[in-house]
Amino acid sequence: MLFNIELTFKPYIMKPYLHTLCVMLILIGISYSNSAEAQTIAITETNPSELLCSGQPIEVSYNLNGTFNAGNVFQIQLSDKTGSFTAPTSIGSYTWSGVAAAQNLTTTCVIPTNIAAGTGYRIRIVSTSPAITGANTFKQFIISNRCG
Repeated sequence: MLFNIELTFKPYIMKPYLHTLCVMLILIGISYSNSAEAQTIAITETNPSELLCSGQPIEVSYNLNGTFNAGNVFQIQLSDKTGSFTAPTSIGSYTWSGVAAAQNLTTTCVIPTNIAAGTGYRIRIVSTSPAITGANTFKQFIISNRCG
């Protein structure tokens, strides 16, 4: 006995599944793009004691993890005297000329001469490409205008 099997493709049956397939592919693409190594900036060391003077240079060492683009600017920022970064003061910057991945950097900065004296100052680093805000220092600094 001979059997004849006829297969027919009916596109209207596939339409509901196409939507589901597209959504699945989009979700896979999003999860893949988010699986890249996250960029982080961590301050590893600052050279001063707990007392800083306005106009004083300060070295800030930091570690980069992940990839930062050429032309990225790492900006070292000083909080206000209460430790808030609502309106940070830029005290130094470093422009990266290549692609950075897992680097240790040190930037020499200067405490502004017109900064208010206070006891709760902190430092953080932000980058521009990609835009990342690093964690601020846990150590608080005292800034005085009456040094030396």
